[in-house]
Amino acid sequence: MYRPPQKSRFDFNYYKWLEGRKTEDEMRPHLEKFFDCKFHRQDDGLEIDPNNPPLEVFDKLDFRNEEKKIIVEVKGRKCPSHQYRDTIITTSKIDEALMEMENGWDVYYLFKFRNKCKLIKQVKNHNWGIKITGTFRIPHYLIPVCEMDEFNISHKI
Repeated sequence: MYRPPQKSRFDFNYYKWLEGRKTEDEMRPHLEKFFDCKFHRQDDGLEIDPNNPPLEVFDKLDFRNEEKKIIVEVKGRKCPSHQYRDTIITTSKIDEALMEMENGWDVYYLFKFRNKCKLIKQVKNHNWGIKITGTFRIPHYLIPVCEMDEFNISHKI
């Protein structure tokens, strides 16, 4: 399938969004079992027009449960968990998480690596480094993989 290049970091990349959505959909039942609650996404049930996506697809953090005040951001990785010391996440996601924490939410990040899944809870005073990187050279936090907990969903991922 032909995938046109993304010209700007502000363009909606439908193909990248679909890939991320697939990872989120795969992980949702495991998250619901682990946290013992149902999660919803802003764009659940919406038809997505790649040329005119609704604002809901741009929600910064993936899953929410209002009852327990839990938010989970799911990130798919194409490498195994041991390949790099750190994994990256955009600073805007961390900034959003910190704002949500001010309102009483607990925020977690689930990283689905090729060989396993790892989970980490956002803390107010983290000491993660920052690096300007990625396709569009934007700031990312470097989260040490060794600080994450194993998230065992099965022996197959």
